[in-house]
Amino acid sequence: MLVLGAGGFAVQLLFAIQRADATSNPVIYCDAAFKPDSFFIDQFLVIQSIEKAHQYLLQNDSRFCLGVGLNAKRKELCNQFEQIGGILQSVVDPSAIISHNSKSLLNGVSCLANSIVEPSSIIGKGVILNLGSMLTHHVEVGDFTEIGPGVKLLGRSKIGYSSFIGAGTI
Repeated sequence: MLVLGAGGFAVQLLFAIQRADATSNPVIYCDAAFKPDSFFIDQFLVIQSIEKAHQYLLQNDSRFCLGVGLNAKRKELCNQFEQIGGILQSVVDPSAIISHNSKSLLNGVSCLANSIVEPSSIIGKGVILNLGSMLTHHVEVGDFTEIGPGVKLLGRSKIGYSSFIGAGTI
């Protein structure tokens, strides 16, 4: 799977991917203008051109996930990679608890460690559910939103498109 991004959020996402499947061998994509941390260079294949990323998607694995924290950039990359044939994937850490009737609604969502999604919640495309976040029943979260660490959204809360809910918010 191609992980789009090579910053702090990508590190968290890679941890979730490797916890879910220790045999996975993710590949990192970041813009040529971005200098990836040595963490990425030392441990992963890093692709820094859209042409090479397109080749990877065609020849190896068409799946990608969004490892970028900025909402607008996450949306831009998602659109760009879907246009070149990529298939957006959700990443769910094994410690996350996702209600069965909410699982089918995940569309490129990143559910990090200890996040919880209770029944009848609707989660938009490209959403980040950060460490220890909790969505109780009937919560709605708009596309490309970031829910910070330790956030608790209680029943029937509605969060709009491309929102940011800061750490510890209730």
